[in-house]
Amino acid sequence: MWGDLFLNLCAFVTMAYLLSATYRSWPPEQAGPMLWLRAALLSSVGVILMLFPAQLAPGVVMDLRAVPLAFAALRYGAPMGLLIALPSAAYRVYLGGQGVPVGLSSMLLVILAASILRPYVNFADPNRPLLQRWYYAAPVLMPYGLSVVFLPGGVDLLLKSYLPLLAFNALGFLIGGSILTARLQMLQLTSRFQAQALLDPLTRLANRRQFDQDLVYLTHRDAVLMIDIDHFKRVNDTFGHPTGDRVLTQVAQTVASALRPGDTAYRFGGEEFAVILRNTQPPFLHVVAERLRSAAALTLDLRPADDHSALQGTHQAAGISSEAALPPAYPPERWPITVSIGGAHASTGPHSAVARADAAMYHAKRSGRNRSVIDADDPHPPGPSSETRAAT
Repeated sequence: MWGDLFLNLCAFVTMAYLLSATYRSWPPEQAGPMLWLRAALLSSVGVILMLFPAQLAPGVVMDLRAVPLAFAALRYGAPMGLLIALPSAAYRVYLGGQGVPVGLSSMLLVILAASILRPYVNFADPNRPLLQRWYYAAPVLMPYGLSVVFLPGGVDLLLKSYLPLLAFNALGFLIGGSILTARLQMLQLTSRFQAQALLDPLTRLANRRQFDQDLVYLTHRDAVLMIDIDHFKRVNDTFGHPTGDRVLTQVAQTVASALRPGDTAYRFGGEEFAVILRNTQPPFLHVVAERLRSAAALTLDLRPADDHSALQGTHQAAGISSEAALPPAYPPERWPITVSIGGAHASTGPHSAVARADAAMYHAKRSGRNRSVIDADDPHPPGPSSETRAAT
């Protein structure tokens, strides 16, 4: 019996590794083909384990088929547990013998126990390793094999087999569960690190690394915009970096919210942003650029009541006054924020589009700022003029 149960355990651990390989991304899929693939694997595990069971008596066999049923019921609920139990139940009926009622009732009891304990186990949580919840293994698997007591000589069979069977089932539950939770933990951490590597922590926009990855997928129907905040260094030097961070965050949020689904805004570096526009017709590129320029223009309130003392301390440390730092045309508590935008269509290639858009953006800077300029070499110019300056 011990050898047969150990062989069952090895087979189950192997199948647990195969099952863990079906989890490919975080968060795990809750529906679709992968869910049914996992259900098919769990169903097949029960049948495979019954191919080499521990023989207790003529027509009475025991194995680890309760473990995949417990996994299914804990992860997906009782209905999925019953569905996965059908192939094992059908095969047990096919084998026949006096132990058929014992086998069927034992499977049902395990599914019932797992369903009751499901809210407490939280089997899908990778942040709580299953080894820390080992005490749930016994209650879930304890009903398995108890009904053998109703067979002739059942008390002796129970005393001989119950504890080894429970021990191997619990061990399989812990090892298999640890394999699955380790896989989910790895996927969760990978997703988190990938997001951290591809997101700018301040603005929460995609960063330069993500821009470079997305750039290679540009087609001739796409376009690139380069956006730079005007006089940003003056804001940082006058009011300090916390205020500069506020400006970056507000401009980033404004630009991102003004885009269509499918378009992406990036923090390119410093006070410069980039935008990839998908499926943008050349005649409309300048219209989009102007819309973003107008949306990003704001007048920042630099001296709210809760920030006044902090800003005043920054100015005093720099040896200047708040009033002296601002242009004379604006009151001391207001500061105009504008952007200059350059754009180019990707018809000549993605890297060429970035270079042309960047050159157009610097042309907008040299021409007075607070304007958008579309690359003059674009083969489909938006109209008679590729440059527009905001009315002042």
